[in-house]
Amino acid sequence: MSNGTDPSTPVGCSDPADLTEATDGSGDIILTCDPVSIDNGDGAYEARTEMRFYADGQTVRKRIIVTNTAADPLVGQVVSIYWDSYFDEETSVSGSTTSGLDDFAANYGTVPATELTADDYFAVTDDRLQNENSPVTVYAFGSAGAAVPQSNNVTDGFVSGGIGNGGDEQYSYYELPSIAPGETVEIVVLNKVFHFDPETTAIGDYNSWQTGTWAAAQLAWADSSLQSGTDVVYAGIENRDAVLNWTPAAAEEPELAETGADQGLVAGAGAIALVAIAAGALTVVARRRSQCA
Repeated sequence: MSNGTDPSTPVGCSDPADLTEATDGSGDIILTCDPVSIDNGDGAYEARTEMRFYADGQTVRKRIIVTNTAADPLVGQVVSIYWDSYFDEETSVSGSTTSGLDDFAANYGTVPATELTADDYFAVTDDRLQNENSPVTVYAFGSAGAAVPQSNNVTDGFVSGGIGNGGDEQYSYYELPSIAPGETVEIVVLNKVFHFDPETTAIGDYNSWQTGTWAAAQLAWADSSLQSGTDVVYAGIENRDAVLNWTPAAAEEPELAETGADQGLVAGAGAIALVAIAAGALTVVARRRSQCA
């Protein structure tokens, strides 16, 4: 959080945190973090995170939950999520909302120039050059037409994007609307990894790693489980209207109640795991710079 002097306040988990199994019979594991109390000059509020590790062994979701605990509306707040793909300088975009599916046949031997922008609400990345022995990874930043999309606010410096074209870091900014006293809103983001056999039979000009990567990338691109309105996105969330980066902008203003270790996901040293993705998605909430004196 920020009052214009300190640029951000991280919202994370204490150690140990509350790790429990979901009560819906899904087999998912939920990490519940303690709320962080913040007052950056715009009013008191609480922000906390929750991680859900899905039983499929592939999917992880992060919820950023902001509750206005003050007597006045809370305005001018920005949630910032930092992503690190851990693919290093070989990070390649297999597909995204704005770029479509990559021409792998033309680009399998090099990192394509595609880089994610604020208009990418769904993206797939890969490690086609086998720099880190990493799996194909899906990023779900929200839904097209959501009430709060990723920000592209050049004036205030909140411009989302960055992953791809050899860069493995990204910031996703979400500029929150006015939050009424007692109201709770959320930002929800997800990742899903696609495993493959790094020693799969090579096809054509591709080596084994490239063959496995391309097959996994196509599966990831075709997967719809992290798209708008799915039960995976909203699992365990009672008030879906509170999730502003997935709720359509045309929806009525809701009356809300108070309320990023190697696990063998890919064979080979340096394989990315869901816990690493979760740790790499650092969340902060800041005050909009245009609001600062």
